[in-house]
Amino acid sequence: TMYDVYVRTMCGGDDGNSEWSTVYTFATECEEISQLPYTETFEDYGDGYQAYPVCWDKIRSFTTTNNYPYIIGTQNSTPNGENSLYFYSTANNYSIATTPAISSSLPINTLMATFKLRKASAAYEIVVGVMTDPNDRNTFVPIETLSPTAINTWEEFEVYFNNYTGTAQYIAFLSERDAANYMFLDDFKVEIIPTCIRPKDVIASNETSTTVTLSWTERNDATSWNIEYG
Repeated sequence: TMYDVYVRTMCGGDDGNSEWSTVYTFATECEEISQLPYTETFEDYGDGYQAYPVCWDKIRSFTTTNNYPYIIGTQNSTPNGENSLYFYSTANNYSIATTPAISSSLPINTLMATFKLRKASAAYEIVVGVMTDPNDRNTFVPIETLSPTAINTWEEFEVYFNNYTGTAQYIAFLSERDAANYMFLDDFKVEIIPTCIRPKDVIASNETSTTVTLSWTERNDATSWNIEYG
């Protein structure tokens, strides 16, 4: 929990009380994620090189003052609010962001994450994985590599961790490529994988004035569906 604290002196008598001191901001100790859903929209920490979500960790190989990844503001037209998490890497450098620790009572292979990504070039991508130690790059285990289908457009993704068999407690995002790589992340959510997973890749084709063909990817063993439109 974030707090602002102020202090003033109570002098008594004719002197009364002093003005309040300047503000000092601090956070209480971070706890593990033990209740779901867990969400992060990156809206409560300001923006700029020093802005970063409390209780998240980062690793970067950069030696410059550019403290990637960090929270960036309004110029990126985020889908919800103003801020997003900005990743950058080069051929010789990487950057990683990790969530707070997830309680061992919530095994990662029972969880899924949803979030939105935006890129500025077709080649850019990000690797979603898990880590046992948020301070050790070597513990990163990749789960899925993602890239939006269009540039400068926010796209929602789902990642399922059900095939992971280790003991990691951190979800991590890695920016690493053999060339420059930019990516923006927003509207992050972790929740239990539902027993009935929603379809994805809904596409319309063969449109006429009165008909359309719909297709989608089914991720269960279902043989019937509801379709709603309007």
